[in-house]
Amino acid sequence: MRWEELTTTDFDSAVQQVQGVCLLPIGVIEPHGGHLPLVADVSAPREIALRATQQEPAIIFPWYYFGQVLEAQHKPGTVAIRGQLMLDLLDNVCEEIARNGLKKILIVNGHGGNIHFLGLFTELMLERPRDFVVYVTNWWHDLEVAGVQRMGHAGEGETSGQLAINRELVKMEQVPPPEQGQPLGRLAHLPGLTTAVNWYADHPNQYAGDGSLGTVAQGEEMIQAAVEKLVKQIRAVKQDEVAAQLYNEFLDQCEH
Repeated sequence: MRWEELTTTDFDSAVQQVQGVCLLPIGVIEPHGGHLPLVADVSAPREIALRATQQEPAIIFPWYYFGQVLEAQHKPGTVAIRGQLMLDLLDNVCEEIARNGLKKILIVNGHGGNIHFLGLFTELMLERPRDFVVYVTNWWHDLEVAGVQRMGHAGEGETSGQLAINRELVKMEQVPPPEQGQPLGRLAHLPGLTTAVNWYADHPNQYAGDGSLGTVAQGEEMIQAAVEKLVKQIRAVKQDEVAAQLYNEFLDQCEH
């Protein structure tokens, strides 16, 4: 069920049908090596969500582009949101989802740069009482697919995924040469240390891996594995009664 396509008359019954579960596919608008569409990191989790809800119903929130991608703002087409605005906006959106009766919000992340942002966001749920629970999954993690470890950024895995779901938008003739996908190592003299420009130091062109190796077949296998994983996660969220209890228990102990 796509949130934006429901009528207001049907919304309440839809909430009941999905047992109060909403999927929030999240990504960013950023370059992917010159051959993949800017929307890749949003379209992948959304497509996976659409396929998964055919097996296990949940309401899918509309396209959400407003993740963390400051590291790519030097490239054309990137939409980079200020940090505090990102947190406040996602917080507000989750509150609105819950106000509409969906008290279990499963964020389906499609962008590696969102991992730390979403980690912070979930920790900030402990700042004050909430009447909803946020769950987060990264769709490409722990997939049992041959070759998925070569995911990269616009590399073999991500190119394969886009060939499977956005074939008409992928321009294989514009895949950069393999050597451009290798890390430059410009901060190799700082082993084990993190700075704001670590990603830029290695991959200034927003390209990591070898996109020329991408295939539709591998993409379909990856997407299907991600769908199967998400179906299990939706079912687990529907059955979960512990997370909210522990959340309330924790906040009660903090207060007293």
